[in-house]
Amino acid sequence: MVKPAREQSFGDRMRELRGDMPQDEFARRARQAGLKKWTRSTIAKIEGGQRELKAGELCLLPFVLHVAFDDLIPISKFVDLGSDIPKMEAKLLHRVMGGRVPRPAPGPHETPGRAEPAEAEEKAARALGWSVDEVTTRALRLWNLSLTGERERRLIKQLGGRHADPRSQQAIRGRITRRLLVELAGTLTEKKR
Repeated sequence: MVKPAREQSFGDRMRELRGDMPQDEFARRARQAGLKKWTRSTIAKIEGGQRELKAGELCLLPFVLHVAFDDLIPISKFVDLGSDIPKMEAKLLHRVMGGRVPRPAPGPHETPGRAEPAEAEEKAARALGWSVDEVTTRALRLWNLSLTGERERRLIKQLGGRHADPRSQQAIRGRITRRLLVELAGTLTEKKR
């Protein structure tokens, strides 16, 4: 059994679903479904990651591929939604596409997934000897969340709905942050292998 990729784009998934159908035939079917400007070259660019799918195009793909819309969602752990957009867990995207939009994260200061540096990212950068941008980029690659977002996600999971006073929460955050720094530092050693 082939292990699914860690990250996949809609273009990758489109290539998988097209199977052995030639790109010319796929382009012809796409034009019949309403994608009037699609050519073999368009398909090659989308599948090769040189062109992103537009929302309207994505909506018409089930008619071209004869699959359910949900089947278009990449089967990897993370979905590459396009340039300048953070990657998203595929299971979260499935829930969102199914109409189950997650509630905003608790806490007034942080939305998990936010890629803007916060105090935790700045401290992590100093501790690791990296730039804040490098901490943010590696965190997004590793967890699909900022360091602060992943820390808050783990805090919520650890508390499991129980109340903890602010001082206890801060202590838990400290322990979680130390574990996250070890995980981040591990991305540097993995890259060297």
